[in-house]
Amino acid sequence: MNALLRPKDIYLRKWWDDVANSFEGKIPNPDKVKIYALQVISILEQNYCAPKFLYYLIPGAIKQEKSETGRNEKKVLIESKQEFCDHWDNSIKAMNESLKILNNHSDLGAINPNFFPYPTMLPIFTALNIEKNSGNYMNRNSVEKKIRQWYWSSIFAKNYSSSVESQMAKDYIAMKNWFSNDSLIPEVVTEARGTYKNLNLEQEDSSNSAIYKGIFCILVRNGAQDFTTFEDPIYTSLEDHHIVPKSWGIKNGVNEINTILNRTPISDNTNKKVILDKLPNKYLKTILQNNKNESSVREMLLTHFISSEILDILMREDFGPKDFSEYIALRKKLIINYIGKLIGAEEN
Repeated sequence: MNALLRPKDIYLRKWWDDVANSFEGKIPNPDKVKIYALQVISILEQNYCAPKFLYYLIPGAIKQEKSETGRNEKKVLIESKQEFCDHWDNSIKAMNESLKILNNHSDLGAINPNFFPYPTMLPIFTALNIEKNSGNYMNRNSVEKKIRQWYWSSIFAKNYSSSVESQMAKDYIAMKNWFSNDSLIPEVVTEARGTYKNLNLEQEDSSNSAIYKGIFCILVRNGAQDFTTFEDPIYTSLEDHHIVPKSWGIKNGVNEINTILNRTPISDNTNKKVILDKLPNKYLKTILQNNKNESSVREMLLTHFISSEILDILMREDFGPKDFSEYIALRKKLIINYIGKLIGAEEN
């Protein structure tokens, strides 16, 4: 595209160099955002964003389309350099606005690039937010809610693990229909609502998994406070912490010790200086003893989906593999219920 646009006096590489720094630290592989910017424009202009469709973004490029009557018609999507420039600037601005939502600890929770479930969703997420603000819909709050339900549904249905460009095209059309008609629920949302209770979270133990990252974002969104400082999850350094230590799991032959159900975000300092390699019945006991208000500790643990019932299990003196299984089963139930709320399953 950089080479094809030069004859139009458009120097795309320079344009990208001028804005690239604004995406650092917000998303994995920020250099890919230069492609995402073109995909946003393409989705908005022609619903599709596969590489072969990007050619039609060149000012004056002629695209042949079939009309509703079946006749072939010629169409120019972008007429001039200035029009392309306006689209580019709007796309860059809108992606930065989208990242404010995605990176927000109280919204979509991807406060660290390492927690981003599907970076490839940025173009379609941005396009949907632009559509939301287009003035075509009276109830913007409803549209906002639908975007969030689609976003979480896409993660837990693994909808962006392959065929990303075709999935974005499909979702964009489906979501616009849903914005206008509450009964036209997109397939991915219906699928997620029907299957989320069967998610095998016990086997989600890879930090590269979108579902693993999605759960981490949920923990951040739920306000997972640090175990010792009780601060909100806006740390300069987050630690992916085993609640029950990995060494104990290896020693006791617990295969699921690395599951996301046994992980939670805490500060690096707390993990390395307070918790170390201790069992919860040791470090949680110390935390409780150091805080006069036990209810505040229990409230803090709830932000990690550790209920009083789970706490009682973790505090058992003779904590063993059966207790571990009991604890992750209860924590899974809490997390699954929360996912159900995020995708709107409780409304059906």
